[in-house]
Amino acid sequence: MGTNPLRKAGEAMKPKKTKKEFEKCLLEMIAEYVPILMLTNHTFDVVSGCQDKDSLMEFKLTYPYLNPKIYYSEKSLKMWKNGKTIRPFLLHELCHGITDPFYVKASKRYATNSEIEDERERLTDHICNIVLSLTDNRGKR
Repeated sequence: MGTNPLRKAGEAMKPKKTKKEFEKCLLEMIAEYVPILMLTNHTFDVVSGCQDKDSLMEFKLTYPYLNPKIYYSEKSLKMWKNGKTIRPFLLHELCHGITDPFYVKASKRYATNSEIEDERERLTDHICNIVLSLTDNRGKR
């Protein structure tokens, strides 16, 4: 049995990170934040493919149901494979579980969609930053 001449002696082969492993990682992080965000009545799913080609992740809630989906892009998968943290992006999407019921109701009122979208993103980022500051000492993935 030959050895790989490109690998140093004693160096273990790193297992290839797969989409399935990425989704498992995402679901583990979701499980970590669900109680903090008080979203325990929700059932989350992660799915490959974002509608907006520039997005890392997207949140889709079919209001008033509590079964949101978080879509991830190939770009976020590559970031994770390269060891970059995706935690803030995932947490931002989870915070939409708090803000989107407001968004659904408000978008049916007199404010412009742009005003509502701006407020939704500002509120979501604010919540995300609060949770990150509370949990900053946790391991990074």
